[in-house]
Amino acid sequence: LFSQKLSLKVYTTADGLPPFAAERIMQDRLGNLWITTGGGVVMYNGKEFRVFTTDEGLSYNATRAICEDRYGHIWVGTLGGGAVKFMRNGFGNYDLRAFTTRDGMSHNAVLSVQADTGGRVWFGTKNGVTIIQTDSLSQNIHIRKLLDGRSIDQICVASDGTVWFGEFTGKVSWLKDGSIQAVSPFPDASGISGIEEDKNRLIWITSFDHGIKQIKMTSGKAEVLSDPLPESFNTKIYGTVKTRKNFFLFSTFGSGLIVKNGGVLHFVTTANGLPENNITAAFEDREGTLWIGTANSGLVKLVSYPFVNYDKESGLAGNYVLDVIQDRNGSYWFTSYESGLTRYDGNSYTVFSAKDGLPSKSVYGLMEDSQGRIWVSTTGQGVFVYDGKKFTPFNKKNIYLSDVLCFLEDKEKNIWFGTDAYGAIRYSPDKQFVQFGTNQGLAGLRVFSMIQDRKGRILFGCGQPSRFKEAGGLSVWDPERFYKNLNPFTTFSKSNGFPSNQVTVVYEDKHSNLWLGTRQAGLILFSDGIIQTFTKRDGLTSNDVVALQEDKLGRLWIGTVQGLNIWDGKSIETYSVKKGLLSDEVYENAMISDKQGDIWFGTPRGACRFKLSEKQIPIVLPLVYIDKIRSFGKEISTEVLNQLSFRQNSLDFQVVGIELRSEKDMIYQFMLEGYDHDWEEPTVRDFISYTNLDPGKYVFRARARGASGVWSEPSAVDFEIIPAFWQTIWFRISCIVFVLVMLPIAYKYSIKGWKGFKKRRSLRIIAQYKIKDVIGEGAMGVVYRAFDKTSRIHVALKVISEKLMNDPDNRSRFVREGRILSKLRHPFVVKVYATGEWMGRGYIAMEILKRGDLKAYLKNNFPLKQNELERLLIGVAEGLSYIHQQSIVHRDFKCENIMLDEHLNPKIMDFGLSKSVLVTTMTQVGTIMGTLGYVAPEQITGGKTDHRSDIFSFGVVMYELLTNSLPFRGENEIAMIHSIFNDQPALPSEINPTILPFHEKIVMKCLEKDPDNRYQTCEEILDDLRPEEIIL
Repeated sequence: LFSQKLSLKVYTTADGLPPFAAERIMQDRLGNLWITTGGGVVMYNGKEFRVFTTDEGLSYNATRAICEDRYGHIWVGTLGGGAVKFMRNGFGNYDLRAFTTRDGMSHNAVLSVQADTGGRVWFGTKNGVTIIQTDSLSQNIHIRKLLDGRSIDQICVASDGTVWFGEFTGKVSWLKDGSIQAVSPFPDASGISGIEEDKNRLIWITSFDHGIKQIKMTSGKAEVLSDPLPESFNTKIYGTVKTRKNFFLFSTFGSGLIVKNGGVLHFVTTANGLPENNITAAFEDREGTLWIGTANSGLVKLVSYPFVNYDKESGLAGNYVLDVIQDRNGSYWFTSYESGLTRYDGNSYTVFSAKDGLPSKSVYGLMEDSQGRIWVSTTGQGVFVYDGKKFTPFNKKNIYLSDVLCFLEDKEKNIWFGTDAYGAIRYSPDKQFVQFGTNQGLAGLRVFSMIQDRKGRILFGCGQPSRFKEAGGLSVWDPERFYKNLNPFTTFSKSNGFPSNQVTVVYEDKHSNLWLGTRQAGLILFSDGIIQTFTKRDGLTSNDVVALQEDKLGRLWIGTVQGLNIWDGKSIETYSVKKGLLSDEVYENAMISDKQGDIWFGTPRGACRFKLSEKQIPIVLPLVYIDKIRSFGKEISTEVLNQLSFRQNSLDFQVVGIELRSEKDMIYQFMLEGYDHDWEEPTVRDFISYTNLDPGKYVFRARARGASGVWSEPSAVDFEIIPAFWQTIWFRISCIVFVLVMLPIAYKYSIKGWKGFKKRRSLRIIAQYKIKDVIGEGAMGVVYRAFDKTSRIHVALKVISEKLMNDPDNRSRFVREGRILSKLRHPFVVKVYATGEWMGRGYIAMEILKRGDLKAYLKNNFPLKQNELERLLIGVAEGLSYIHQQSIVHRDFKCENIMLDEHLNPKIMDFGLSKSVLVTTMTQVGTIMGTLGYVAPEQITGGKTDHRSDIFSFGVVMYELLTNSLPFRGENEIAMIHSIFNDQPALPSEINPTILPFHEKIVMKCLEKDPDNRYQTCEEILDDLRPEEIIL
């Protein structure tokens, strides 16, 4: 594995790391990664790097040693501020306490830290050892010292309780049963860079200048063993770490990372993809991922994926691997675009050139025939045959063999050539050529793939050169009909109902099912005349399928231009660059299963091998923890969870799921016992909000799932909301008694007077909201500025008219949708605090946005500055994309429904309701679903509407921002509808010549009449609105 190109990811200052080398790396019990550096302590939770410096309470920024004690506290050794204890004070926050010479530390430069199982933490300093005894609850600290006057660089607590100390002078001491003894394992003074214990209880000692020694303890005496590394090995070892599999990781200066597995040394260097060979730290996390700190190039993650990658640096002739085969001797052959042909025997690489008889470096297809000869096609120079000694040209005079894409040898020893532009050519053992083209019944002149099925038929996957775009498809050649002088071809193409004219790969599985890969039409299962199609909607990463192979487990491997897919008959598993692939693109027909059962495939960046022959990586459950709990924006600590006030009945839970292999692929599920009956639907959001919770006891649970596909153990927290006095049973009993006493008195008042009082009251108070003044009015009702007496904040309160709420279906639908709206959280979507019903009226409580709507702002500030225009467009597009991801279609998207906050950030409002029964009733009161001038044609006709209707409206909004006018106009409603259906809007640049060309292109694509011709998602709009992010 370590001799090949590895799957690495490099993190630098651009990702949030400080500009200093990693000194030590560890992982805490929650799954967070901790890194000490010269610029502070870094915590990484798989999503972001958090840096603790003196600004956050660290006593000194230069840090070195780190460990976690038995109570979950993190201890950090600094190089000038003593030791610092990190104590997690509830959710997401840490209290920091420093221990210096004033508190009894031996020295303020702490070089090493280790915790034992008895609750003691051992510190190696420049002036001896300090031992701190602590517990999980109290702040009582007991400190004692030993080995005064010595600089202790390393500490190791062995499995038998012995504590080992490595000194700067090269001496090694150990403490056992209160007695300290010492030994000098190295002949010269040399700083100790690492001490570790292996599974055999041997103590490994590494020095900066003198390699490695082992110490064996026998009857309390230390025996120094010989150096376990070769005598020729000479490098500076900066640190030593033992992995869970008893591998040893040696960080070196100049030789990269050395992995010692038994008696074998593996060197991980720049040849394997490391950014440099000066390594300062190494660590294996709980998932088996290696983390490597470099001197000047950041932090490296090395993931143990089941892929082994081969590229030019490994020994291939080139990276663009067009085809791969395995010959009868077990060697692998690779063709590379414009780089030549390579043979790999498992140990060494051989690159063939003109001296071997292969004059062209532009090689394409490969085949081994029944005689063991290797057939190679080149671009423009024909076909060559390798007999084990040299290459000889095959029939130079046949111009049709100048560009061969694929080979096939059938059961009768005929050699078939699939060409780029001349159809298929058969070469028989009697040296006769027969050409088959479209005139002979072949589907197309470009033959991508050929196979012979179990019935002896030859199947051709065909396309057509660009000048013949309509031809192509699948052709089946029947030898019996050929020998009877009948048309041997049966062709399937779009002309007779076949899904595609571009069949790139043909494959028959062990059950005689026929699988076809196509361009744009996905994967086709063709069996007994029945066609079944699989596309991106079914889980494929792309509809361009270019390679197919069945593995020994019966799974179908599907290579596409945007990732690798594995189908087991029930579900599709996907792989991409993020999961270890060299490239997301698999090349056409460059996929095989070798004799060991491993899957090989070619990509534009090299060849990949999926090692099914080796034991698969064990699945490690992800970790999840609750990071923050907030109520109305204020964080809640653990101390008050069991006594939350009734005013704290709206809670936001933020969680962190950790699977460092996949990082951003986490899926979450939430459940609130006492509120939910089961787990919520899986979501990519790492937070959830609950509003208007009743008093009582609850248990919040969260779990996470990463690329492994398995759920973590749930993380849970209990809390209780204390009822207000009027919510207690005693108050309710008192109220009942009061009502019974007052009922005869109240009866004296007239019913009419009571109704008048109720109406006047409803105008001043709605639920817990006190009405202040009117903000605006619309078709749904009135929007008030109101004061929430529970949370003590001002809100915008939209009150739905009684006429719309009189229908029972409207009312029940409004209540169900209210819960969904309350959970939406996005910086560019208006925040909804609560929804409810009060005295026959529905209400929605939202955040107040003081800068008005986008329509009014545009009127007063047109033309907008370029940076402001782009900021508004990207914000609106991101907000609309988020709404669509929640399966909500706006259907009334316009400038008046985009509000601006105090920082002029856009906030989309009035979403989701336009597709409900409520708004169906509203449209009967008004005219059309949406606002004329902004609606898409399909909204006017009442046809099928989806998120692409909102994309049309986004185009109108963008047009208006660019030109301060609408694209469609009319003197009345009928004229406006006619314009939307028939008129092509004027180009924005004709109205405003300063418009950027790509803005105009985006607008016009959004305003296409046919939804299929518009952008299909808001993500596509965002890709065109801003530069594409590049991940190194």
